[in-house]
Amino acid sequence: VKRGDEYESLKPTLDEELPFVELKKGDVYGIKLVNRSQHDAAVRISIDGLNSFAFADNPDFRFMIVPAGEEALIKGWYRTSSKVDTFLVGSIANSAVAELNADTSGIGTITANFAAAWDENEQPPADELSAKLLANRGEKLATGRGPAAEQSTELVVRHIGVPREVITVRYSLD
Repeated sequence: VKRGDEYESLKPTLDEELPFVELKKGDVYGIKLVNRSQHDAAVRISIDGLNSFAFADNPDFRFMIVPAGEEALIKGWYRTSSKVDTFLVGSIANSAVAELNADTSGIGTITANFAAAWDENEQPPADELSAKLLANRGEKLATGRGPAAEQSTELVVRHIGVPREVITVRYSLD
């Protein structure tokens, strides 16, 4: 949380077994990213379910790069290489989600997804899964769209709780 000209770290607590930091209306906050790995990290940050680049002048941007062994303080919604709009806690009506008329199911969450990153002239880290996927070892598999099929569904209205876990299932590494 920003206090004067400085940012003060908040220690998360557990609330119903979920990590929680207390932010109040009017708070400006940043996100401290720490990369303790031996390779650069690409970090996709989502605030209330929106990518932190949602307001970027370049719509192709999606990740912050944190160099190996370094830290970065993300002060707000990325606009350009020299400007951000700070993260400001306020009413939902004045939120970034409302401004973009986006899905509200992620409101109240701050998410950072880390991945390895490397220069185009470098080899990927030895443990990088995508290197196995890109290796020249037979046909690569991915999911496409098959023939149309009938499926009976019923439209229901439900409240959706906060995200609790993220699980990734991979297939066809060999």
